[in-house]
Amino acid sequence: MLADPALLTGVLHSLPRGVDEINVTMGMPYRSTPFASLMRDVFSLRMRMDLFHGEMCFFHEDVTAVISQPIMRSLAPEACALISDKLMETHQFRVPSSSLSALEGLNGLECIFADVDDTQSAEQASLYFTRVIDAFTRLLAAKSQGADTAQELAVLQTYNAAAERVFAYIDKYAIEHATPGLVFGLLERVLSLQRFPLSGSPVHGLQIMEPLETRCLDFENVLMLSMNERVFPRRRQQRSMIPAVLRRAYGLPVAESYEDEYAYYFFRLL
Repeated sequence: MLADPALLTGVLHSLPRGVDEINVTMGMPYRSTPFASLMRDVFSLRMRMDLFHGEMCFFHEDVTAVISQPIMRSLAPEACALISDKLMETHQFRVPSSSLSALEGLNGLECIFADVDDTQSAEQASLYFTRVIDAFTRLLAAKSQGADTAQELAVLQTYNAAAERVFAYIDKYAIEHATPGLVFGLLERVLSLQRFPLSGSPVHGLQIMEPLETRCLDFENVLMLSMNERVFPRRRQQRSMIPAVLRRAYGLPVAESYEDEYAYYFFRLL
């Protein structure tokens, strides 16, 4: 039982090989996926690039962060090695975008480091995102098919659909200066509540659940992770215009009611 849903990714990657049957009843949030972490680093790379001696350059640590992402090293290990060797060879603090995009053998990922003509143009930003997502889709399609690959493709498709929605609204409302920060903020808000379902058997194998999903179920063995204060029960702030005094007087739910519910779930689980 996971008191903190953010632990899901770490738990899935820490399971021993002997565990064959797994059922995850909760959905994986987008922000916990490897692709979300990669895109944050790509956004940081684009937002921090600047003009140096008449050429657009990236910061050394931003390039290192992108090629150090596990999904990058999994899909394009040769490309990551080429860029890493280039950085070690030149020892540049500012890395020109042209020197990276001109490298051969990047398997189509040179689009990540390609220069953009106008960083304030929504059309240029849309074209950049489309090229990056298409490049990762091709690499994933060439990878051996499996549950992980299907999930990563689903994440890419969801991200692509969200990007199309954001750029459609930018075009609809004629937002002239679509800065990378604005685009990234809109995408993060659109995807913040997105979850990806994980399949499994509810009868056999290891069951990974949240507290609410353990109700009315009996287990032979129970492992509870992250049972810390303010995590279980999670500290909850009620966004309401009704003050707590009035809520309590009229029998409306208050913070104590939320804690009582989780005390009951804990008791039933034991």
